[in-house]
Amino acid sequence: MAVAGLVGFLTACGGGGGGSSSSEVVQAEDAAINDAFINEQWYLNNIGQSALTSSGLGGVTGEDIRAFSSTFLSPENYAKGYKGTGVEIAIVDTGLEIRHEDLAENVVAEGSYNFINGSNDPTNTVTNGDHGTSVAGLAAGRGGNDIGIWGVAPRAMLRGFNLIASNQDLSQELASLGYQEAVDGFLGLENVTVSVFNKSYGTNPVVVPRLDDSYPSSAGAQVGAVMDAMEWGTEHLRNGKGAIYIKAGGNEYHEMPKESNLASGWCSIANEYEVTCYNLNQETENNSPYQIVVGAFNAAGVRSSYSNTGSAIWLSAPGGEYGFDAPALMTTDQSGCDAGYSQTFVASTSFNRGATGSGNELCNYYSSFNGTSSATPIVSGVVALLLEANSDLTWRDVKHILAATARQIDPSLEANNLSLGNVQIVVEQGWVENAAGYHFSNAYGFGAVNVREAMQMALDWKSVQTHLPDMVIETLPNQTLDSENTIPSGSPLGLVKKQNVTSSMIVESIQLRLNISATSYGAYPNIDPSDYLIELTSPSGTRSILLTPFNAYQSGHDMEGILLTSNAFYGELANGEWTLKVIDMDNGTNNRIYHGGEGQLDDFQFTLYGH
Repeated sequence: MAVAGLVGFLTACGGGGGGSSSSEVVQAEDAAINDAFINEQWYLNNIGQSALTSSGLGGVTGEDIRAFSSTFLSPENYAKGYKGTGVEIAIVDTGLEIRHEDLAENVVAEGSYNFINGSNDPTNTVTNGDHGTSVAGLAAGRGGNDIGIWGVAPRAMLRGFNLIASNQDLSQELASLGYQEAVDGFLGLENVTVSVFNKSYGTNPVVVPRLDDSYPSSAGAQVGAVMDAMEWGTEHLRNGKGAIYIKAGGNEYHEMPKESNLASGWCSIANEYEVTCYNLNQETENNSPYQIVVGAFNAAGVRSSYSNTGSAIWLSAPGGEYGFDAPALMTTDQSGCDAGYSQTFVASTSFNRGATGSGNELCNYYSSFNGTSSATPIVSGVVALLLEANSDLTWRDVKHILAATARQIDPSLEANNLSLGNVQIVVEQGWVENAAGYHFSNAYGFGAVNVREAMQMALDWKSVQTHLPDMVIETLPNQTLDSENTIPSGSPLGLVKKQNVTSSMIVESIQLRLNISATSYGAYPNIDPSDYLIELTSPSGTRSILLTPFNAYQSGHDMEGILLTSNAFYGELANGEWTLKVIDMDNGTNNRIYHGGEGQLDDFQFTLYGH
């Protein structure tokens, strides 16, 4: 399990700054926000500032979360005056420095948990940066206290669970996510009052984990347990209105993490054809409809260079770049200049070294945080704002409001076409408008989070007590194929299968489970899963690519029970004929099986989620 922040930034240390105060400064609602680094927080208010990049280059005005209603940055002009007061956010991560000067006021007393020693203090003892502390600052750094930053939800309450710093036992993860049966196994752990669970972490399996594996310790069984726990949380937590789980989509667009021990050229073909190396749908957990998967955009208003794409994405938020030629994000860091990303000996910007006159002399802040790890807590903070404004929202109401109000960022995004047998094949889509009028892309989901519009919709729904109808789930019969199921290698025709749906439900998401195996098993059995393009077309004609080719799946393994989700059909009617198409885009033999890996579709099954 790895944090979803970029591997590179973990060694690019930064942070620091600001003196602590023994009593909190009272911020007037109609006065300018007094937090020291508010003007460097482009993700809240982008005016093209450099945000302390080493090059001095900034972004594009307006490419932010649209939180302020005026150019005058005051509390009353922020998020319609809401601050997430009283809403609890769980930071499930490497730790949380509960005494940090810009976090302490928002930390629930005795409300966190340390899985290493069983205490209520998950403060990390490492000295090279604590991912969870930086994540927490973005979600709910204390605002209006005359120091540091203004968190997205500056009065939300924080609980920290140091899952990633522990041995990452399954029971620990389930407990961190509020699953009561697991919670009961840890004396002193309490999170029943948590509304939002922030998951800025993930895994990168290169072989499909089987969810039906009967061994409890198998990867598939453990992923399945986590998905079941989130389903339970949406049914039982928040007095039945459901917890909101926010998950990072991952940062492997160009390369796999160093800890994966894969060859340096693993993503070379994906890079050549300009598609994501690691499709976010490859992380099975991302295909759960019971959470919000988040991608990242930068200060120029386009997808962050590292941000994975995939049809299970729901929304995008600021994640920035690396802080050199384009802004990263300003946030909290471990306190002091002898720990954290910001340290005096680090060859970085003067701010991140805690230089005299930088305002960061105590090294308590960091200006170069990035990754979908950064985008995720921004969405968590936004959800806290929504829940303060309208506490009756269900978890599905929240998802709907975020989708319905999202801003179509990077509107010129175009499809990526490749030639196969003299036929142009779309291997990654641009923006698609579905039959219900929703715009969707695999790069941004429904678009960039839009605080002002989302807050207004939440308040409108509160005034008339509006909710989505109850969820309907329909799993269609499994389609077993014994003939005419070969996927032609290197052919643009692919294999096409259709299924008729008689349900009258309105779709929220659709989940596809399928098995692809080798047509024959010789000296080098199995297929090359990285060859396959899998797409689905709705009865209304909306097409969604569920798996892009040239991905990071390892050859020599079949696709057994792969789970793929698409949100592109949101709001469409399910009734009619759905078309599944599988294309083998690469018949090359430069792989671990030394042949083209011709496969066959053994079976497939749809599950529809909607109302």
